Amino acid sequence: MPKREYGGRMGQTQKLIAVVGATASGKSALAARLAKLIAADGFFGGAQIISGDAFAVYRGFDIGTAKPTVAEQREATYRMIDIVDPAERFDVMAFKDEAQTIIADLAEKNVMPILAGGTGLYIKALLEGYRFGAEGRDDEFRRIKTAEGEKFGRDFLLNELRAKDRNVAERLQNADLRRIVRALERTYATKSGVPAKATSEYAVTGILQYDAFVVGIDWPREALYARIDERVKKMLAAGLVEEVRRLLAQGISREQQAMKAIGYKECAAFLAGELTEAELADEIAKATRHFAKRQLTWFRKMPYIKWFSAAGKTDAQLAAQVYEAAAGFWAKAPNRPNVGCA
Repeated sequence: MPKREYGGRMGQTQKLIAVVGATASGKSALAARLAKLIAADGFFGGAQIISGDAFAVYRGFDIGTAKPTVAEQREATYRMIDIVDPAERFDVMAFKDEAQTIIADLAEKNVMPILAGGTGLYIKALLEGYRFGAEGRDDEFRRIKTAEGEKFGRDFLLNELRAKDRNVAERLQNADLRRIVRALERTYATKSGVPAKATSEYAVTGILQYDAFVVGIDWPREALYARIDERVKKMLAAGLVEEVRRLLAQGISREQQAMKAIGYKECAAFLAGELTEAELADEIAKATRHFAKRQLTWFRKMPYIKWFSAAGKTDAQLAAQVYEAAAGFWAKAPNRPNVGCA
């Protein structure tokens, strides 16, 4: 395939592909195929897939979150999976901060980020530039804490963070000063882990944070529900109940955030004798269908998503169609020096 020439779009420089849609719509499969097409094209220095799933960040939560298999991880590089322990708090602010850091790093290497996931708030916060806290970004707080860190050392601020949130501090043990300051800002700006206020830069400017081609995978409702039913069967056959049994044995409480994920809470209820084996698959499928409806309602309100019908197409055909559309999207951008991902 010949190399393509990609221009930039006004007000943005870092290119990004985002793949969204309901659970079981095929987001991960499409992202993996797009990564291969980008690598074969040769214009960018390859691609990496950034998970946009709120529960894939947790170590040990594998089957129910449909994480890429070991074989799949040999085919592509995946980010934002297995980065925190189940007992840790991880929210939209932490996701946005971590993902922004990854994308900036990939931009320097001219590697295309492919954001793929179904957690609408996480995707929206990253693309639209959400600011969290009582008044959004607190530049004065950052200035003061950065000065303290430069004067007393990063461990001084890390100890302050540890006193506020030990789990976050452990995750940032080797982080640079900027990330520690940002974590402190999030900690002081929230109450019980819930942002006091979130403001969207996109709502004000109408410009996304990245030069993003945002893809939505569309299925007829009955076809999507059939895919959900099949996915639930495969997860149970792959050992989801045993995975949950192991996590509970490790001391992970049913009340912890990670165990609230669909599939995990139902399996925990089954293991507690609250559901029969016959009820288990139905309960997971029903909860997943309800969640899929909420996902689609959320995504339909994001006007920059370009929807692609998956019905009647193979994975390869859908990927080829999306890839050509992405190339056309950037080719039509105003003429300016090519900047790759950065």
